[in-house]
Order: sequence, then structure tokens, then C-alpha cells
Amino acid sequence: MLVNDRRDLLATHLRNVGLLGALALGISGCTGLPAAPAPPPEVVESSPAPTPSQDGSQEGPSTCEVAIEQGLATTISTQIDALSASDFATAYSMASPLFQSSFSQAAFENVITDGYAFLLESPRFVLSDCIHLESMAQAQTRVTVTTPAGEIFVLTYQMSEQPAGWRIDGASLSGAGSSTT
Repeated sequence: MLVNDRRDLLATHLRNVGLLGALALGISGCTGLPAAPAPPPEVVESSPAPTPSQDGSQEGPSTCEVAIEQGLATTISTQIDALSASDFATAYSMASPLFQSSFSQAAFENVITDGYAFLLESPRFVLSDCIHLESMAQAQTRVTVTTPAGEIFVLTYQMSEQPAGWRIDGASLSGAGSSTT
């Protein structure tokens, strides 16, 4: 039973990493021409964060401030850009230390190439519904991915703030793909 639980955990983390990498690919696009700097990803603004307590700290989850949303978008974009250039090392570097301690770069590459082909199709993505837990330096955001063929995938990203910036703890697919055409 422990082996099955560990396999399920590994599969979930690998799927999450795969999704992030594929998202990176989608934003940057795949062309033989030198890429122009990609425009920043669209961030759907959240409502203002609640007022902090008298000591200045937040007690529980709050809506992300714009700066946090932009930090999350930067990390996700960096990973997608790296994957579009087949730079798995850079894409893997956007994963958190927790993720990297559980999964090798080779496992990460396998998840991306085998399980999340839709992310390798130069999809566009939009971040929304960002929640920040300041006391734990963590955030969660929804990422809606649209492939060039019109398929839509919704992912939930778990992120943690590290000294080098926001890093990806994992991502999970929130629903099956659907076509808009």
C-alpha cells in the first residue's frame, strides 16, 4: 500500500511539473526565427487584499496583490519559455526545492514529453484566482491554457516563495480539455 501511495504522489507531482513546463512552451511559441521578447502573460487582477491585523500580518489566505501575481506569472513564463527551447534544465530550475528533492530532472522531462503534449503546442495562458498565504510564503493560482487548436485546460498551481523568487511546488489538472471550435 505504501508503494502505491508513493507512486500516486510521484505521478501527481510529475503531472504538475509537466503542466508547468508545457505552459512555458506555449507562451514562447516554437519558431525557427530568433524569438522576440514575449509579452508578459495576462494576469486577471484580483480584488484588493484584506486589511492586515494590527501587527501587520495576515492570519489566513488572502487575495494576491498584483506584485505577487506578477511574480508567479514570471516564474511560469520562464518555465514555458525554457521548455519551448527544449531547455529542460532551466524549466526544472523553476520547480521548488521541495519538488526537486522528490523528482529528478529526468522524471520531469518524461512527464512533460509523455503526459502533457497539449502544453508543447505553444498554448496561451491566463492566470486568475490567486490566493496568498503570507505566513507560509505560499500561493495558489489558476492557470487557464488554450492550445492553438482551441482546447482549454485548467490547472491549479501551488507555488512557494524562495530566496530566488517564486517557485513551483506542483500543478494539477482541474478538468479535462474541451474544444472551443
